[in-house]
Amino acid sequence: MKEGAVALIDALGFRGIWRRSPPDQVLNKLSGMKGRVEADLAHIGSQPEMQFEAAFLSDTIAIALALPDTVPAKDRAALSVIYVTDIVARILYYAANGPVPLAYRGAVAYGEYEVGPHFLLGEAIDEVAGAHESADGALV
Repeated sequence: MKEGAVALIDALGFRGIWRRSPPDQVLNKLSGMKGRVEADLAHIGSQPEMQFEAAFLSDTIAIALALPDTVPAKDRAALSVIYVTDIVARILYYAANGPVPLAYRGAVAYGEYEVGPHFLLGEAIDEVAGAHESADGALV
């Protein structure tokens, strides 16, 4: 398993959004956000130490980063959390703008994890999954 920071966020008030906004606009918004995030991660990932992983399921987004051993152990946790929260801040900006604004809530955890195309698992995933819905507002 990898060790690093994991963020899990989901949109507030997403249930029934298809009643409030045209479904094609909602799907375009989510697809556009996914494309922008993937482009950001690919650009940042050109730095060998920045190999992010992302998983998207409807309005829920998971972002993870495990830094390599070339980064000093004393700095790895803090740096991975800083870099993951930078990506989350970008997502919050993308989500809030446009014809279908979305407000996200979530959490960030540090620990062991695995992110696959369809599955998330590990200590950090359990911790962040338990905390990401506890916010009563648009907070990460």
